[in-house]
Amino acid sequence: MDHINLLSQTALFFLLILCSALFSGTETALFSLRHHRLKHFTDDHPRATKVLEKILKQPREFISTILVCNNFVNVAASALATRICIDLWGENGVIIATIVVTVILLIGAEITPKTYAATHPDGISIKAALPLRFLITILKPINRFLALAVNLLLRLMGMPERVQAPTISEEEIKSVILTGRQEGLLRESESSMLANILNIDKTRARGVMQPRSQIISLALDTPLKQINEVIRKNGFSRYPVYSKGPENVIGILHIKDLFRRSKKPFSLKPLLRPVYFFPETATLDDLLEKFRHYRISLAMVVDEYGGIEGLLSRDDIVSEIVGHLADETDHKLPSAIITLPDHSYLVPGTISLRKIEQEIPELSFPKNITSDNLAGLILDQLGKIPEPGNLVTLDNLELKVTKISHNRIIQVRITILQP
Repeated sequence: MDHINLLSQTALFFLLILCSALFSGTETALFSLRHHRLKHFTDDHPRATKVLEKILKQPREFISTILVCNNFVNVAASALATRICIDLWGENGVIIATIVVTVILLIGAEITPKTYAATHPDGISIKAALPLRFLITILKPINRFLALAVNLLLRLMGMPERVQAPTISEEEIKSVILTGRQEGLLRESESSMLANILNIDKTRARGVMQPRSQIISLALDTPLKQINEVIRKNGFSRYPVYSKGPENVIGILHIKDLFRRSKKPFSLKPLLRPVYFFPETATLDDLLEKFRHYRISLAMVVDEYGGIEGLLSRDDIVSEIVGHLADETDHKLPSAIITLPDHSYLVPGTISLRKIEQEIPELSFPKNITSDNLAGLILDQLGKIPEPGNLVTLDNLELKVTKISHNRIIQVRITILQP
């Protein structure tokens, strides 16, 4: 082989490696690019942005195009390097070419360009948009043939041909929220609120409702004087009203309706608003939509047999998202987790287990627990009405009942035991 041929073939080899690096980098850049970033390019690169939007809407086309081009240049580079090495070193040239090409492809055409592209996806995507669109167009017949072949194989394997993935996954959103909190772009309250919104479709009514033991309700035949006393004592604006027993709730009394009553002999029945019943397994996103649709602020939560399990207000749902909403009755029950000097925690009995795990990251309840809130967990474990001082131990957690009122668990001390 003369020197001119050797130089030209070597130059062609490195040109093919360069093309391989460009294809690898473009692939990584496009996969690293997020759709919501495209709007930032519109002013400076309107044409490239429009092309990128079309490319990203059809990922199979650009993946197929890049794979065809990348494999072509890699095979061509390998064949050319093998020929050069055989001409220089004879039969040993095959081994030398294999080693050299593998190292060069890995470092120069895979690892380096992909690492760079992963950290600079915006600029590379903009520059590659128009050339890639051109390649997609001229290789369309090949891409169609490959798509048919792939679909045939998928059908033979019993797999769906297309799986539509979300543009932005929930995990990506959670990662952005966490990063924003760590970098100081979001306050702790803001990040917690956003995280709660993402979890609203996983939280069920039974984890947020006021349990049956805490419901303040009125009998249908309750005298007006006694109703006024209940209102003054508890301070709530709405009360469930029952007939023939607390399980038979027939309506909701709003206290402002008491002032609109006629001067005829007093009766609760004409003042009642419709009551709605929702299953304890209903998720908060579904319930919030139903509250909005029916224009209600209060509903009863029932079990699978229709028995009353608790009461749920719109404020309970909103509080699960934005945090506790203080009102004039909040002095009666503790509403926040208190960290003690010995690193134990005073926790309200009505708080959900998921909320506790959110507020105390180092704490985790066993996976086999079926209760939704702390009071329910302790009742399940003890099998009786607890008394102050009762202890429950779960794995590395010690739960001590510290405050009881009318058989209700008001406050619990949680200690994380050291192994």
